[in-house]
Amino acid sequence: MLKDYNEIFQFAELAAEKCLEYLQTSIIKVEVELNTRRDTKINIDKILNDQIHLILNKTDIPILSEENKKKSFLNGLQWIIDPLDGSINYLRGLPVYAISIALWDNYNPIHGIIVDITNGKIYKSSDANSRSFQISTSKLKESILATGIPSSVKKFDKHKIDQLGIFCNEFKKIRMLGSASMSLYYVYKGVFDAYYEDGIYIWDVASGLCFINQTGGKFEIEIYDNLTCRVIASNKNIFHQFKKLLK
Repeated sequence: MLKDYNEIFQFAELAAEKCLEYLQTSIIKVEVELNTRRDTKINIDKILNDQIHLILNKTDIPILSEENKKKSFLNGLQWIIDPLDGSINYLRGLPVYAISIALWDNYNPIHGIIVDITNGKIYKSSDANSRSFQISTSKLKESILATGIPSSVKKFDKHKIDQLGIFCNEFKKIRMLGSASMSLYYVYKGVFDAYYEDGIYIWDVASGLCFINQTGGKFEIEIYDNLTCRVIASNKNIFHQFKKLLK
């Protein structure tokens, strides 16, 4: 097995490039393959998943993917991928969706890659540094929060409704993009100032947290047995204010 993170991550970069090239040059008939109360899967998810696996399998590192039949979080190195983060957006023509590939080691985000499909851009956390983290505000009242209602949440109960009300009162604006990876990337870029979801799947946030982790942002994650998680992330100046609000 390869040991150098940068050497390993070249495979992720290649997979991202191949997938973007495929989407840009292929005529694709989009088909719905699964439609549940809270989630929709389309054929593009599976196509991209297979292409990414074809390349990442060469590293002999276990792959955790939304599309895998067997899902388990392991100690040590592993890939965590979401072939199409924002499938419903893609299906409906809302231009916020991405390919997400992350390398984690012992529950720690190491490198992440986000393919902004609409704009044809590939973002790599390995290109980022602490000086590139954009801080737009140090005041919670002036902050924009990115959040969402995860597909794992079958019923939006009173507690979650009350929590959303608190967010509306304490933040300047609330935004729900339908793509966790893009939301976290925008926290890193200073478009948003904070991100929160409880019940989001690990593959939705794995690559975005690499950007937060490598650039001086702050985050906390609690991973549940079903691979959903509770994630708090923000710029370093409002993180403790945000955590206090959540308590």
